[in-house]
Amino acid sequence: MSSDLRRASASGTATEDFLVQGMTCGSCANRVQRALRKQLGVQDAMVNFATGKTHVVFDPATTDSVALAAAVDTAGYVLTRLVSPEQEQEQARAEAAEAAAANGWKGGEVLERGKRIDTVVFEKTGTLTTGQTTLTEIVVSPTTSRIEVLRRASSVEAGSEHPLAQAVSQGARHQHVALADPTDFKSVAGHGVQGTVDGVLVHVGRRTLMNETGLVLTAELERAAVAMEEAGRTAIFTGWNGHVQGVLGVSDVLKPDAAAAVSDLQSMGISVVMITGDNARTAHAIAAQVGIDRVLAEVLPEDKVAEVRRLQAQGHRVAMVGDGVNDSPALVQADLGVAIGTNTDVAIEAFEITLLSDRLDGVATSIRLSRRTFRTILQNLGWAFGYNLAALPLAALGLLNPVIGAAAMGISNVSVVSNSVRLFRFKT
Repeated sequence: MSSDLRRASASGTATEDFLVQGMTCGSCANRVQRALRKQLGVQDAMVNFATGKTHVVFDPATTDSVALAAAVDTAGYVLTRLVSPEQEQEQARAEAAEAAAANGWKGGEVLERGKRIDTVVFEKTGTLTTGQTTLTEIVVSPTTSRIEVLRRASSVEAGSEHPLAQAVSQGARHQHVALADPTDFKSVAGHGVQGTVDGVLVHVGRRTLMNETGLVLTAELERAAVAMEEAGRTAIFTGWNGHVQGVLGVSDVLKPDAAAAVSDLQSMGISVVMITGDNARTAHAIAAQVGIDRVLAEVLPEDKVAEVRRLQAQGHRVAMVGDGVNDSPALVQADLGVAIGTNTDVAIEAFEITLLSDRLDGVATSIRLSRRTFRTILQNLGWAFGYNLAALPLAALGLLNPVIGAAAMGISNVSVVSNSVRLFRFKT
């Protein structure tokens, strides 16, 4: 419990207010006052019979509240520490916040923001999905071969760390395709890569990269790409010599608990949004599988912050969920940043919540914990104020037995602590 002790640092003294139980007249107040003033270390004591309270000024190095209570007890009365409403509120918050902190929250401000969240934005790759991408199909133009498209595309992609690029390179290795060492490698952020293979400049990436580099996309390859995207796969285009030569389909498996996690959040009245750099058709196909109806597609990494700001400008309280690597700025911008599946010191320090497991149900659990914690704070305040409002008038009128009064104060404290301790066992 937080003490209502107020120290005067300059003089080395302290003041504290107490409730005196058992007084029936003004003479009783005088006896209590004399008993306190005789106590070693007490500099002054004033007892008010009408309110049943005493105000004591003392040297904390010489005496304390226990010794003061013992002095009053010898005079035949009961001295109880008086906790103000502000201190009851502080105690209620502190007990509940401490329990919430044991579940991974970083202080009261973060808890308050957490309980107000009405929108959760999920990064797709590596958050809703496993991030373990796989090359599933290749469609090529009549002027080249499947092996040639795979060899040149994977040779250029080998220099990229993007999960989609890794899937293409891994697919080539599984099919025992020998890779070349590209020269003049260049990464075009959010669009793709390019490099020279066998003396030919090869581009690999999104439609926009093909358009910007003047590579002609045939209707046949466009139809193949659309079919891949409608099936939830990402279409990667590759081309050289003025034409798109092939389309590679890459799939990313959804996490087993993704649909359940989204449904859980929606049942709490929270809007769920998916953000991704994927083509809109691919993004909507993936979102439909987990029950998400709002999708922000074809968003470049540097534009994710702007999308979060746009949601906030619409009045939403936004939680952003990602891996804390490529989407760090967006997580920082959000009202609540949730890094999932990471235990790096940087992530733990930078974001409000860091979930060490890659399980998505931790997002709803965290928000639910925030809401439960604030309900517990209100319950604690109810218990604390209820006991004081009932007992103080009775004690002031001398109608409350001292033993019962002391027990009531103890029960009040135990109620607050016991109610808060339940949060340590919070799971769902």
